[in-house]
Amino acid sequence: MMEKNKIRDDLLIFSCGSAFITLVMLLISEMGMGHPLLGYLTYGRGVLDDWLNLFHLAYSIPDPNALHIYPPISIVFVRAIKYFFPISDGVWLFFSIVVCCLLSLKIASKDSKVILLLLTSYPVLFGISRGNLEVIAFFLAFLGAIYLLNGKTKSFVASTVAGALIKPFPILFLVGGTHRKWKLITIAVVVYCIINALFLYLLSDSGLDAYGRFSSALGIYKRAMIFEGSGDLFNNSIFSYAWLITETRDSKSLYLFQGIAIAFMLCCVLLAFFILGVRQGNNLNIFYELVCLTFIPVAVILCVPVSADYRLCYLLITVYYLSQPGSAFASNVVARRFLTLLCFLILVPKHFVMYLRPGFSPITIQSYINPLLLIMLCISVLFFLRKYQRDVNRSVDCPGH
Repeated sequence: MMEKNKIRDDLLIFSCGSAFITLVMLLISEMGMGHPLLGYLTYGRGVLDDWLNLFHLAYSIPDPNALHIYPPISIVFVRAIKYFFPISDGVWLFFSIVVCCLLSLKIASKDSKVILLLLTSYPVLFGISRGNLEVIAFFLAFLGAIYLLNGKTKSFVASTVAGALIKPFPILFLVGGTHRKWKLITIAVVVYCIINALFLYLLSDSGLDAYGRFSSALGIYKRAMIFEGSGDLFNNSIFSYAWLITETRDSKSLYLFQGIAIAFMLCCVLLAFFILGVRQGNNLNIFYELVCLTFIPVAVILCVPVSADYRLCYLLITVYYLSQPGSAFASNVVARRFLTLLCFLILVPKHFVMYLRPGFSPITIQSYINPLLLIMLCISVLFFLRKYQRDVNRSVDCPGH
C-alpha cells in the first residue's frame, strides 16, 4: 500500500510541475520574451479557432480547394449541430463534451488525480483552447487505456474506436487488446472502415465525388503543411530534422524519413518482444500493454509529418501507465521516475527560442528537442525493460532470495 501511495504521489508531483512550467511559459510569452504560442490561453486570441472553423466550413468540407481535413463522421456530426443550434451554443457543446469526457475518465479510473494530470498539462490546455477535435479523440483513447489496464477489453475497444472516428490515430491503440479479443478487434476495425467510407459517401450530393474531393483536399494539406512548411512551427515529429538535413521538401525525402521513423518504432517493438521472452509465451499481457501504452503514443507523435503540440497529449497515456502498480516499471523507482521525467520534459512547453527561416514559417527550439527526447524515451524503456526481465529471471532461478 505504501509503494502504491508513492507511485500516486509521483503523479501528483508531475501534475504540479506541469502546471508550474506552463504558467512560467505563459508569463514569458505574455512579456514578449518568447514566441506567443501560449496566446491561445489568454485574452481570447485564437480561442476555439479549430472548432469555429469547422462550424463555419461544415457544409463545404471536403472542399477540394481548401486546407481543411476532418474525418467524415466529425463533419456530419458538426453539420447536424449547426442545423439545430447557433454557433454560440456549439461552443458550449464543445466544452460540454470535454466535461463529459473528464467525468468519464474520473469514474473509470476512480482517481481524481487523473483530472489534475489532464488539466495541468500544456498539450491538453492547448488543444482545448483551440477547440481541436484531437483532444476529444485523446480523451476517448485515454479512457480506452484505463479500461485495458482494468481488463475490460470490450469497453477498451468501444472507447478506442469511438476516438478513432473523431481522429484516426487512436485506432492504433487497439493493438493492446489483440491477444485477448482479436476477433472482436478485427470486426471493430472493419466496422470502423465501413463507417468512414459510408459517411464520406454521404458528404456529397454526387456520392462518389466526395472521395475525389477529400483526396484533393488531402493533397492541398500535404503540399501546404509539409512541403511548404506551414506546419513546422508546431511540429514535434522527426520531420523537423528531416527538412534540416535534406534541405529539400519532396516526396522522396518524406517517405524516406517516415520509413526510418516507422522502422525504428517496429525495432523497439521487436526488441521488447524478445526481451520479455514473449516467444516462449511469457509476459504476454505486459508486452501488449507496453506496446500500446508507451510505443504507440510515441509513434503517433514521431512518425507523422506534422504533429502539433496538442498531439503530445497522447504521451499522458504513458505517464498514467507508469503510475500504475501493475506496470512493468512499478517496482523499479529509478526506472519509473526517469521515464516519467522524460515524459515531463517532452510535454512541457519549450518555445523560448525561435528561428526565422527565409521562405518557410518560423520554428522553435522545441521542434528540435522533442524528437530526440521521444527517441531517448523509447531506448530508455528498452533498457529498463531488460533490467526488469533480468530481475524476474533471477527471482525464478533463486526463489528463496
